[in-house]
Amino acid sequence: KAHQIEQFNTRLFEAEKSLKKVESYEQLLQEYKNIPASQLARLELVETLVEHNQAEEAATVLDEGLKHSSQNNIFSTLLVLKRLDLLKAQNKYLEAVDFATNHRNQIIKTYLPQYKLLQANLLLLADKKDEARTLYQQLIAETEVTDDGQKQKASPDSSAVRVAKEQLMLLDLGVL
Repeated sequence: KAHQIEQFNTRLFEAEKSLKKVESYEQLLQEYKNIPASQLARLELVETLVEHNQAEEAATVLDEGLKHSSQNNIFSTLLVLKRLDLLKAQNKYLEAVDFATNHRNQIIKTYLPQYKLLQANLLLLADKKDEARTLYQQLIAETEVTDDGQKQKASPDSSAVRVAKEQLMLLDLGVL
């Protein structure tokens, strides 16, 4: 297995330098589909497609990866975030909100507060201020269950909570 990962890394590096990046990344995805790190080739393929103004093809590549990605790992999280980034770049804010809601279970637990903040910000962009306000408030009030089963309030100085409080204040002031 270690040898296979080493081969994959070498081929990924070579693909990045290739003049035929799309074909190289697609080949890597096919040949190393049983290695979770093959999702790195998928992300590079998506970047290459976006650079060539092929956003729809990039979205298809991401959706395919999400179908086959195990839930709750760093690669599924990166695929979801990249898909949201594509939707946001296309000004498809409501679609992005729906996508974020439907793929929440593919986000690693430690990133969930930032993910909820992202969802609230997408709601703001979609001009759904009341729904955004609710999510900001939930994020601030949320408790997390620790490994030993104890409930613990989210750290008030966490960056997601701090930004949520700032966004609520700006909503209250009518700035947003």
